[in-house]
Amino acid sequence: NLEELYLNDNYLIGPISDNIAKLQQLNILSIIGNEISGNIPSEIGDLNNLKEIFLNDNQLNGTIPEEIGSLTNLTELRLQNNQLEGIIPQTICNLSEEIYYNVLGTTNFSNNKLCPPYPSCIEDFIGLQDTSECNQY
Repeated sequence: NLEELYLNDNYLIGPISDNIAKLQQLNILSIIGNEISGNIPSEIGDLNNLKEIFLNDNQLNGTIPEEIGSLTNLTELRLQNNQLEGIIPQTICNLSEEIYYNVLGTTNFSNNKLCPPYPSCIEDFIGLQDTSECNQY
């Protein structure tokens, strides 16, 4: 029945567990400022009630899972300051337009290793990317 999970600035290390999908009532997932590594699990797409995801300022790597595009209730998405790489899935454009025009400007992908071409819906939120290894995608 957990609805909000805040684990910010706790020096946590390791990956996000695939068991995150068991938190079906979760509205807010906030794991800012730790040393979380590994991929964003595709199971995150099973959390239909998620409205806010804050995974910024960690060591996440790998690609953004296509399943994130199924989170139609999402209004805030912060993935900046990680080591995410590869192509951003086009499914990200399935998200509500509210996420891209949030008055707080909280949607952010900057300071990763994400490669162009970027989906047109998020071009304004890409920010600075290290594209030096993009030739492999």
